Amino acid sequence: MRKSIGITFTFLVVFLTIHSQTPSISIKLIEVTSGFTSPVGMATPDDGSGRLFVFEQGGKIKIVKNNKLLDEPFMDVSARLDGLNIASSFY
Repeated sequence: MRKSIGITFTFLVVFLTIHSQTPSISIKLIEVTSGFTSPVGMATPDDGSGRLFVFEQGGKIKIVKNNKLLDEPFMDVSARLDGLNIASSFY
């Protein structure tokens, strides 16, 4: 049986501060948006739009624009994945 888990999408922001000869790194997590079900990947198009494409395990590709999740998915290939039964033991 497939389980859906709502996961908050979080960016990892790394700040580099240089003190004399020893650099120190501080890491801060910033929540950009939420509302995803099992996100497995992300891509940014090289078109200057600032959009993020988030890939969900179930087959939907959603868009985040201006730190907001758009209502409609960019693409939904879940119907094509139903018969494949790829790695069903992992979810």
